[in-house]
Amino acid sequence: VAQSSDATCYNNLDSSLSGHRTMKLNKIEELEEKRCIFPEWALEMGALYSFSFSSKYEFSDDGLVLSLSNYSTVSKKSHELSRTICVTLEEDSEDYVKMVTKVIANC
Repeated sequence: VAQSSDATCYNNLDSSLSGHRTMKLNKIEELEEKRCIFPEWALEMGALYSFSFSSKYEFSDDGLVLSLSNYSTVSKKSHELSRTICVTLEEDSEDYVKMVTKVIANC
């Protein structure tokens, strides 16, 4: 894969194999995905809103995904901006959790 010198898609970019910088992509083995879930006490809170009521945070029913959405108090509708999933659970107690998460946005 080749990259242009200034992110324009044409400067110093001759082809997909020749350019300012070239990279070789290698396929890696897919790791068995062990997904953790968000804690029950967080799921029980239901939908959460920012103080300005312009953002809405909501967990999926299975506890695997936390969605962030733009929210309109006028129309009561939301538009999803990102999804957060738990990758690993580092620490867990009755009222505290520490986890590594992955955020997917603009997809």
